[in-house]
Amino acid sequence: MIEALTIVGNDSANDSGTSNPKMAVENFRSVMTSNGKENGENLLDHYVTEIIADSKLVHEEYIMIEDFAQYLMSK
Repeated sequence: MIEALTIVGNDSANDSGTSNPKMAVENFRSVMTSNGKENGENLLDHYVTEIIADSKLVHEEYIMIEDFAQYLMSK
């Protein structure tokens, strides 16, 4: 799960080329609502908003990947 979220959040890499343990909320929302058309079923925006809000893991418009993965796996 962490690896998949890291791939989704790959635009959040720092200058040294290593991945930060976070991803932009808007990047996550975009992937979940629009990229699903190519790879299966996409989620509606209000479902993604609910998932993000329920997790309570957003800090300064970023989701901490490891914490979010643990949250998703617990559901």
